[in-house]
Amino acid sequence: MNSWITNALDRAMTVATLAAAVGTLWVIITGRPILTHRSEAPGVPRPAPQVIEDVTGQTALGTNTMGEQEATLALIEFADFQCPYCERYARETLTHIQDVFIKTGKVIYAFRHAPLPIHEFAKDAGKAAECAAQQGHFWEMHNRLFSGADGLTHNGLISSAQYLQLDVVPFTICLNGASIESRLMTDLAAARRLSITATPTFFIGRINSDKQTVELVKRINGAQPYQTFERVLASLSIKS
Repeated sequence: MNSWITNALDRAMTVATLAAAVGTLWVIITGRPILTHRSEAPGVPRPAPQVIEDVTGQTALGTNTMGEQEATLALIEFADFQCPYCERYARETLTHIQDVFIKTGKVIYAFRHAPLPIHEFAKDAGKAAECAAQQGHFWEMHNRLFSGADGLTHNGLISSAQYLQLDVVPFTICLNGASIESRLMTDLAAARRLSITATPTFFIGRINSDKQTVELVKRINGAQPYQTFERVLASLSIKS
């Protein structure tokens, strides 16, 4: 093998080694994998999913919802407050869905927790949202956490509660207690049953007559652009 080919191979191996090292260092520093649309749980072998999948089955709507009771469709998000892709979706896409589908009474929107083990602060952030929900301010805390304004450390969560003018004493007691964690565990159990290994993951379905469960029809994987949700929701709205 001539020296030119040998040198080229050496350079290629060096680049590959450096790329792997940079990727490892990124995960160590940020706790976030290098992905395009979603954060994944480690060690879960799963082929790259389709953006939109047909699904069947049922799941609960959950307690954190917004929308009109007469809506026949539900859009359920399983997310993690430390997930960068969930944050991007909350900032760039959710507002459009609210304006076109939720405020117009076509869709009920539900948020369910799926904190990933790679995210150190995700579980406490989820607890903070549930503690805010006890005072009637889940969605305000949801928006505050995804804004990144105060961070997700314990002190940051308290600061978010103060900013939202919550009663900080019961909020702090709730946040430091273990009982509120059961809300997150209920959602995590549902996420496992639905084979969710990454966030955000969305399910769209028709709301049953009990107004508490949903017949699932579609699954959307990742922080997709608004147009993806619009196409699926508009199609199902016509069929409802």
